[in-house]
Amino acid sequence: MQHNRHAQDPRRAPMKIVKNEPEPEAVAETVASEYDSEEAELERETEALAKKRTELEDKRRAAQEAEYERKLAQYNAYREEAKNFRATAASETDEPSKKTYIRWALEADANALALAQELGLEIPKELEQAEPKPAKATSSSRFVLALQIGFLSLILYVSYGLFFSSGAALTEKNKDLPAELQTQPYDATSIQKFYLEKFVEFFDLPLALAKLAIFAPFILLYVLPFGKNRKSLFTEFHEELTPFQRCVLTVVFISLFLLHSALSHLVKP
Repeated sequence: MQHNRHAQDPRRAPMKIVKNEPEPEAVAETVASEYDSEEAELERETEALAKKRTELEDKRRAAQEAEYERKLAQYNAYREEAKNFRATAASETDEPSKKTYIRWALEADANALALAQELGLEIPKELEQAEPKPAKATSSSRFVLALQIGFLSLILYVSYGLFFSSGAALTEKNKDLPAELQTQPYDATSIQKFYLEKFVEFFDLPLALAKLAIFAPFILLYVLPFGKNRKSLFTEFHEELTPFQRCVLTVVFISLFLLHSALSHLVKP
């Protein structure tokens, strides 16, 4: 009964739960503060990147200027070398030595001309004469070349005809001779052996290149001019070697090819 009295006592009010929720203005200020700090961090990173980019551009510009100055100094050095070589050649009494100094002067002029064109300098008149001009084939040289090809074709045609005519003559002669005195002429089998020799001879070239690609690819890249800006046997033959060195190298190559052709006759089917 006492318990019911307490439950019905009007002086006892029901309990209320109060939630401590932040004010909307405080929440907005907290969120804005977080985004402001992130934005400030991004601005600092952007400024740092811009500073690094500026430093990189300054370094690149300084490197380009240093390279320009180096090539300009090299250009002036080539001009001075050419001047000294010509002065020495003028005072030289030995004719071969004089020609050597003049050739060195022309080479220095050619190097100076290449640097002047690369740097965009005004080319002096004396350097314009140093620019190599491609040799043009004259009508007489074309005629000589055509005559050589025609003469070679005539020799091959006559040799081919004499090969079979002499074989037919030997076969006809053997009819009147006993077996032990007969001569065995060459026939189509000999021609086939000749083609076998040529096949082996020319097949050796791609085989040698394949071996170079496996064991020494750097030599293959030097022999075959794959890259435009890469030094190769072709570029150095025309640009780096002297006429005498080119003649020596040509004779060596032709001799090796003739030796290789001679050794190909040892091939047996």
